[in-house]
Amino acid sequence: MFNTALYYPTVDIKDDAWLKSAILFWDKIETIVPESMAQPYKRRPTRALEEAGLLSAHRVNPFSDEVRGIEQDVASYLKTREGKKSFVKPWNRMSMANSRRQVREEELDDFLKERFSRDFEDFFIHVEKLPHILHDSLNGHLNEDGFVWAREGFMSFYMTLLANRICQNEDMALLTNRVRQNDLSNKILTSGLSRQNGEDVCELKTGIMYQIIMDDIKIDPETPIEKIINYKRQRAQELNKFRQEMEKLTDFDVDAMRMEDIEHKVKQIYCRDIVPAVDDLKATLKDARIEWWANSATSYVLGGIIPTVASSGFNVANPAIVASSFGLAIGISVVNYVRNIRGLERKSPYTYLLKMNKMFSKAGMR
Repeated sequence: MFNTALYYPTVDIKDDAWLKSAILFWDKIETIVPESMAQPYKRRPTRALEEAGLLSAHRVNPFSDEVRGIEQDVASYLKTREGKKSFVKPWNRMSMANSRRQVREEELDDFLKERFSRDFEDFFIHVEKLPHILHDSLNGHLNEDGFVWAREGFMSFYMTLLANRICQNEDMALLTNRVRQNDLSNKILTSGLSRQNGEDVCELKTGIMYQIIMDDIKIDPETPIEKIINYKRQRAQELNKFRQEMEKLTDFDVDAMRMEDIEHKVKQIYCRDIVPAVDDLKATLKDARIEWWANSATSYVLGGIIPTVASSGFNVANPAIVASSFGLAIGISVVNYVRNIRGLERKSPYTYLLKMNKMFSKAGMR
C-alpha cells in the first residue's frame, strides 16, 4: 500500500484547494527539490504541512540514481527536432522588455524578474535536477541562482520522466494537478520508457482512484490548513480502512490494458461502487437518527414521565423526582444512540470519505 506520493513538476505546490484535497488521502507528499536549495517551501500552507511532517523535499543532484538513470532517454530526446530547441537564453534583456512595453534601463531588472515569476516560473528548472552530461551545453543559459529557462516541451518531458523514475525507485505514487503532465506521464508509462525490471502500471491504480475522488470532492479553498492536518490525525484509523477498501476495488488485472482503459475502469468502479456506497452510508446514518428521535420521544413519555408521576401518587409537588428520572432516561438514550451511530461508522470503509465531504467540501460528491 503506497501512502506517500511524489508531486511534480514544481518545487512548491501553489494550488491550495488541490493541495488540501491531496493531503487528506496521502500520509506524506514529496516534491522534487535541488539538493542545494535550503528552504523550498515559501508559502504558509506548504510550510505548515512541512512542519507537520506531511510535506517534504525529495532532493536530487546530477549524480542521483534517478537523474543518471534517465540520461540516455534525455540524450535521445535532445536529438529530435523539438529537443534541439529545448533551451533558450532568457536574459536577452531588451528584447524581452520591448515585447511587452518600453522600460527604462534602471527598471529593467525588476520588470524581468516580475514577468518571469508570474508568466514563466513553471519553465525554470534548476541545473541540479539535470544530468551532468547536459551541463556543458548550458553555459550561458543559467541565471545567478542556477536555474535554466527551458521550453515547455522539454520541461514536460523531462520532469515527467524524472518523476516516474523516482516513484519506481522509492515505491511512491505519482501525483500532479496538471492535465498536460498527467497525459504525458500516461504515455510514458504505456510506452515503457520509464519502466524498470518489468514493472507495470498496477501500482498506479489506487492513485488514479484518489485523483478521481479529489476531482469530485471540491475542498473549500478557504479551509484553514491546520483544520486539514487535525482531521487527518484524528481519523487515522478511518483513513486506513478506506485505503484498504480502495486497494480491494482496484485489484484487477491490467495485462494488455492501455492506460486510458485502466483510467476508464477505475472511473467505472468509482461511479458504480463508491458513490452509491457513500450514499447508502449517509442514508443509514440518517435513518438511525430518525429512529432514535422517534424512539426517544416515546420512551421519554412512557418510560420517564408517566411511571415517575404514577409512583409518586401523581404528586406534581415533587418535580425533582420527575426531573431526575427524565434526565436519566435522556442520558441512557443518548449513550445508546452514540454507540449505535459509531458502530455503523466503524463498519463502513467509507466513513472517512463521508465525513471529509461533509466537513470540507463546498459542492459535495456528484
